[in-house]
Amino acid sequence: MSTASNFILWPEVPGHNKSSTYALHAQLLFTQWMQPDRIQYFQLRQLENLLRFAGRYSPWWAGDLKFLETLPVGGLYAEHLAQVPVMSRESLQKNSQKIIIRRRLSNHGRSRMARISKHGGPPFKMMVTGLIDAWNDALVLRSLDWSESDVSIDHVRILPATDKQKPGSMKRRTILPWSGPIHVISAVSPSTDQLHELMRINPGSLQTEPKILEALLEQALLEGSRPQNLREIRCRGAWLDPELRKLAEKAWGIPIIHEYFLEEIGSIALQCPENPVLHINSEFVFVEILNEHDKPCTAGQTGRVVVTPLQNFQTPLIRYDTGNLAEAGGVCDCGRTLPVLNGIFK
Repeated sequence: MSTASNFILWPEVPGHNKSSTYALHAQLLFTQWMQPDRIQYFQLRQLENLLRFAGRYSPWWAGDLKFLETLPVGGLYAEHLAQVPVMSRESLQKNSQKIIIRRRLSNHGRSRMARISKHGGPPFKMMVTGLIDAWNDALVLRSLDWSESDVSIDHVRILPATDKQKPGSMKRRTILPWSGPIHVISAVSPSTDQLHELMRINPGSLQTEPKILEALLEQALLEGSRPQNLREIRCRGAWLDPELRKLAEKAWGIPIIHEYFLEEIGSIALQCPENPVLHINSEFVFVEILNEHDKPCTAGQTGRVVVTPLQNFQTPLIRYDTGNLAEAGGVCDCGRTLPVLNGIFK
């Protein structure tokens, strides 16, 4: 067999997008241990960069961000951000086209329009970039690191009926060159069919959403079925019912790894590998837990989850109310200094 000169098969020499993912992941190995005040310092500098860009190029944000004109560069603090009104999900659904900044951004990769349809109310569109995709891939690698997952095993993703991925298809994970194949099952089929297909594939890893998983586990208990190779269950979504964890243990004896993920934002927080809490991905999002007076909650208090993605310059969501409630956490004894959420609630 002949190959082209200098053609490297393995380890893979990544292209531009993969280079971004790997470079980001390498930094995440260190930033998860940084002192909280240093994390917040870099968050605020990135946040200020985002706000100044949005205030300059978005008529939607210009009025709310006018205070930046009198603020010296590098002078943004959390109390300044509090001057910006909280944006509701309904407001985003109604005004998403006005929020989008249709301006070419260097070093952000290719832009694409994404259709968001999983919330109540009408679907809406957002513009995201290759950089956002690279960030979400890097955070997947962080989660895999934390759970010490074997990525070479077969994976199954059960996707909601609204997803356009062709059911029954198989593709290779693009994050790592040695990953096992990913098999796609669509939730448009009955849970009985989903379970039978899962049993046929017999993967090592399953990723889906809480509602889909619940129906699948209940069907598995009825049939007494368990994929023998299955090692882990990953659940992406907002609220994860504690009863679902018990159901997974009862049906298959496997714990659930939870990722707090919203389609319009990306990965907000990941389950700690050592404790039943979530660590906020502070390099990617600025999260506020606000009480009924819009004041920050302290550890042990429950409030609204308000998120500002730090990297999406084409659809800047500033102080976006996710519609979720969360309990603010304290210091995690795993040693990671990323802020903690004790739980997400409906």
